[in-house]
Amino acid sequence: VTIMLAGLALDFVARGYRLPYPFSWDIVAIPGESTPFIKRLAAVTKVWEYQLSLSTFILTFFLSHAFSYWQKVYNTTRMIQGRINDVAMLITMGAE
Repeated sequence: VTIMLAGLALDFVARGYRLPYPFSWDIVAIPGESTPFIKRLAAVTKVWEYQLSLSTFILTFFLSHAFSYWQKVYNTTRMIQGRINDVAMLITMGAE
């Protein structure tokens, strides 16, 4: 929701901002890349691409380690459950 509001705010700013050149696109139209305002936003595209690669790497790295940690915890708790079951079986056999 925040990203949608930020995009809407950027659109309002772009349309309401009085620059020396007029905007020639309609409300729902996509402006061409030759538009001066869009050319100025090229830096945002580069930052977006760098941020996308960095966040993808971080998420992949984090999820890989989190999953391996979860597997270790799961296997350890299953081993403990098995030992508890073994102790319960020994107690049951000795109760006769």
